[in-house]
Amino acid sequence: MKFPWIQFNLKYTTLYFLGIVALGLGVALFARANLGVAPWDTAILNLQRLLASQQISITIGQSSLMHTSVLLIIVLILGRRWQSLMAVIPMIAISLSIDFWDRIVLINL
Repeated sequence: MKFPWIQFNLKYTTLYFLGIVALGLGVALFARANLGVAPWDTAILNLQRLLASQQISITIGQSSLMHTSVLLIIVLILGRRWQSLMAVIPMIAISLSIDFWDRIVLINL
């Protein structure tokens, strides 16, 4: 049985991957520029700073993963649709992308 919501195509997978990489770059650049970030990114940056004030050091990507994990748990409890668990893969990829750009590529910026 083929599920209609699972469709792997090289073109779409490449575009999806490039979108995740671009998203990570955008979050890292806007966070470093101090010009203001999108509301979702504000939440993850505020979580990081809140934990830093409690002497808990985490990266922006780890903060993003924590934030979206809590929201995914809420969605799973309220919606009871196990298809929502497919969001774990992009959640991890986005957090790794944010940390890649922030901690490796843009370290001297």
